[in-house]
Parts: sequence; structure tokens; C-alpha cells
Amino acid sequence: MVATLARWTLDDYQRLRQADLLANRQLELLNGLIVELAAEGDYHDQRVAQMAGLLSEQAQGRYRVLTWQPIAMATTASQPQADILLVDPETDPSQTHPIPTTVSLVVEVADQSLAKDMDDKRYIYAAAEIKDYWVVNLRDRELLIYHQPLEGDYQVKQHLRQGTASPLAFPEVAVPVRSLF
Repeated sequence: MVATLARWTLDDYQRLRQADLLANRQLELLNGLIVELAAEGDYHDQRVAQMAGLLSEQAQGRYRVLTWQPIAMATTASQPQADILLVDPETDPSQTHPIPTTVSLVVEVADQSLAKDMDDKRYIYAAAEIKDYWVVNLRDRELLIYHQPLEGDYQVKQHLRQGTASPLAFPEVAVPVRSLF
């Protein structure tokens, strides 16, 4: 017997969530497939909170920092759950999920999810033209920065273990790389 996967649209997935059919499950929609989120653990959660705090301290009303929020991406049938988002200050996540045009930066803090964040999610974010995507690689203690999405992938990739990093949209915001680990 050959199994065929049924792909879900973004609307299908959102209706399932609203009907509580997926309640109490940590899931995201990636390229039409409903995927369980990796259980990352306390260290991951602490790193997300620390980085979100650092970014919030420097916001000065220019952007809003959201944690563990989905991004609605109808064109790729995806609703990935991002660890950290910098979005337009008027974005209200209690009213609607952020969409790519309101997102300045996506950050994934990765240990168990490293392969998915560096591959599947990277391509999804690039296809949605998210201009600035960072992966905090907890295993190797490095920050991976992806810029310039084109045809479903990023054209520029940086590996940083020291120094500071700044979001493309906010070059005056400084994130000390070593503080991420």
C-alpha cells in the first residue's frame, strides 16, 4: 500500500485550530503539512526570553517584539510558529496573526529543531520574502543570519560567534552575539 499525504491549506488549518480540533497540541503548518513542534526545553525558553527582552529594550516604539507567534503565509500553505518576531508596532496578535509584510525579523532559537529551522523553515521564510531570518544555533553556539530572499532561498548567509548583529530594518539595534548563549 502506498500512502499519499493530504496537504492542508492555510484556511483549512486555521479552521481546525478555531474548532479546537488541534487543542493542546504544539503544531505548525509547513508547506501544507501539520508538523509537531520539537520539545526544546528550559534552556531554549530562557534564551528566547533573554533575546526578546534585549530586543524589546531597544524597540523605542519602532517595532513590537512577539514570542512564539505564528506567521500566516497563504502562498506557501504555511503557518510556522516563530520563536521571536519583530513586527510593525501596530500589529495586534490578539486580532490576527502577523503576515510577512508586517514582519521585519524572524528569529528561531534552535537545538532539537535545528535541521528544520535551517532547511524547511528557511525555504518557507525565503519564499514569503522575509528579508531577515536568524537562527540561534544553541548546539554550536553560533548565530546564522540569512538575507536577500530570492526564488525560495536566501542569497546571503553569515555565521557569527562573536561581535554584534543588527536587524536589517533597524541597524542601530545591537545584539551581542555571545549574549545569545
